[in-house]
Amino acid sequence: MRTAFALIFFLLLSLPQLSATDIRKGEQVLVTTAVHDDLYVGANSVKINAPIYGDLIAAARFCYVQDTIHEDAILIAQELFLEAPVMDDARLMAGQVHIRADIFGDLFIGGGTVHIDRDVRIHGNLFAGGGTVNLYGTVLGDIELAGGEVFFDGTAEQAANIKAGTLNLSGTIRGPARIGTEKLNLTERAAFYQEVHYWTADGPVDLQFAQKDGATAQFDETLRTDQDDYSWHGAFGIGSALFTVGRILSAVVLLIILVWAFRKFFRNTAHDLIGHYAVSLGYGMLYLLGVPLLILIALVSIIGIPVGIFSLATYGLSLGFAHILTAILVTYWWQEYQQVRWKNGKVILVATGVFVLLKVVSWIPFLGWLISLMAIATTFGAILSELLRKKTETEVTAPLEASELEV
Repeated sequence: MRTAFALIFFLLLSLPQLSATDIRKGEQVLVTTAVHDDLYVGANSVKINAPIYGDLIAAARFCYVQDTIHEDAILIAQELFLEAPVMDDARLMAGQVHIRADIFGDLFIGGGTVHIDRDVRIHGNLFAGGGTVNLYGTVLGDIELAGGEVFFDGTAEQAANIKAGTLNLSGTIRGPARIGTEKLNLTERAAFYQEVHYWTADGPVDLQFAQKDGATAQFDETLRTDQDDYSWHGAFGIGSALFTVGRILSAVVLLIILVWAFRKFFRNTAHDLIGHYAVSLGYGMLYLLGVPLLILIALVSIIGIPVGIFSLATYGLSLGFAHILTAILVTYWWQEYQQVRWKNGKVILVATGVFVLLKVVSWIPFLGWLISLMAIATTFGAILSELLRKKTETEVTAPLEASELEV
C-alpha cells in the first residue's frame, strides 16, 4: 500500500507537466525527428529512430529503441529491443527483452526472457528477473537478480544477490556475493573476489578454484528457498515490490493512453450506464461465459480454427485489460453521477487509485472475487452496449444520408 501512495504522490507532482508531453498512438508509430518533450506512445509497433530529450513511456507489442533516450525510459512490450543508450533510469517489462546499449542509471527489468549483451554497461544498480536471464554485460552497481535459469557470464563490480532454479556461472563477481540455487554450474572462468555465501540443493560444493585474492566461501542454509520462490517476481527480497511497481507503472501508461485516446467513448459509456446496471451486468456475464463456449465450438471445426485462435487471443487480451478498463469506467461513472468534469490528469490519478483498489479487493477470497467479477462484467457489458448503440446509429444514419443525396 505504501507503494501505491508513493506512486499517487509522484503523479500529483507530475500532473502539471502532462500538458508538455507528446502523445502518439496508432498501429505503427515511427519517430524520425527529435522529441524535446516527454513522449508517451501506445501502438502495436513502436520504433524510436531519433533522440528523445525527455522521458519515453511506451506500451506496445513490438518496441525498438534505436536512438538515445536522454531521461527515463518506461517500456512495456511483448518484444523489446533496446539498441541505444538510456541516459537515466530504465524500467522495462516484456515477454522478451534484448539490451544492446548502455544504461547510465538504474535498470529495473522483468520478462520471460531477458538478455543483456556482453558490451553493455549498466552504470547504476541492476534489478532483474525472468524465466531465463542471460547477463553477459558489466554492472557497475549492485545486482539483485532472480530467474528460473540464469546464465551469468558478465562482470559484477559490486555486490551480487542471485537466486535461481539453475545458475550457470562463468563470470566475475568483485563484490560480496549471496547465491541461492537448486543447481549450480561453475566453469573455470568463474571468479569471486570477496566473501561468498551460497546454498545449493546438493549441499556444499568446492569453490576454491574460483576464489581469488583470498576470497572466502561459506555454505549458508539461510539462503535456502522453495522452488516456487524462483519465479521472477518473488525470488529475491525486493522482487514482490518490484513486480507491484512494474504492474502499477504499466497500468499508468495504459491509463494515460486510453484516457487521452478514448475519453469521449468512456464518458458516453459511463453516462449510459447510469440506470442500466442490471442490463450491463447481464451483457457482461454473457460475454465472459458465452465467448469461451463459442471459441471452443470454433476450435473443434477445421474451418473455424483460425477464427477460434484469433478470438481466443482477443478474448485473452480483453481479460488482461479488465481491471484497467474497469478503473477508467468507474472513474468516468463517478464523474457522470456527480455531474462534474475533471481534467485528464485528475482522471488518470483517480483511475490509478481505483485500479489499485480493485487489485486489493480481488485478493480477498470469494467475496473479493465476486465483487471483482461483477465490476468487470458490468464494465464489459457497458462497453458492448455502447459499441452496439454506436453501430445501430451508424446503420440508421447511413441510409438517411444516402436518401438525402438522392433527393
